[in-house]
Amino acid sequence: MDNLGNTAAAGMFARMQTLDVVANNLANAATSGYKAQFEFQELLEGVKGREVPQARSQWTDLAQGTLVPTGKSTDLALSGAGFFVVEGKSGPLLTRNGSFRQLPSGELASTEGYRVRSSAGGSLSLRPGVPFLVRPDGVVMQDGVEAGRIAVAEVADFNGLEKMGNSLFDPKNAGELKASDAEVVQGSVEGSNVSVVDASVRMISVMRQFESLQKALTLNAEMNRKTLEEVARVSAG
Repeated sequence: MDNLGNTAAAGMFARMQTLDVVANNLANAATSGYKAQFEFQELLEGVKGREVPQARSQWTDLAQGTLVPTGKSTDLALSGAGFFVVEGKSGPLLTRNGSFRQLPSGELASTEGYRVRSSAGGSLSLRPGVPFLVRPDGVVMQDGVEAGRIAVAEVADFNGLEKMGNSLFDPKNAGELKASDAEVVQGSVEGSNVSVVDASVRMISVMRQFESLQKALTLNAEMNRKTLEEVARVSAG
């Protein structure tokens, strides 16, 4: 394949990656705490020194989504920068999805079953069947008595967060966890920060670019075919 064909093919591949990212954003537009992903293009050295768009890196928009009231006491949202901390299988994980539930043991847990961490360490355990109130500072009250405080953390390096799916992030490469002053809002969840309109427009634009590159690749193949036929004709003559 010549330079034109290489460039067109690499461009098609890059736009297929973009479509995957945009489609994933749209699929999670209604997922609580989901953070939209975007990509920026890296130029790799192409054939014969030409640079072609061939690889992409992704970054996550951590801007706060709209807080949606639910009325459920186990639903929590954060107003401000920070994350809830839950106990993952291999260490702490961070999330903005506060759609929690109370286990029979009384512990608060994420939808995946990961225990919500207390600011004192360990999981946050409440008395089963007893109503509780969560103050803006994360302190949980039951029958007028403090039952614990929900851990809300920030990281030193947001770029080090690894997206794990299900609105979870692994902070192992993001530096030390430190306490956040974000306010906890009980009875609400944070909606996705995906703009459906923007994502839809982006998808249409990228699909059109893909189609144009596909046409260019087809045209290039046809030109090469005709060139070979002409060479063969001249050689035969």
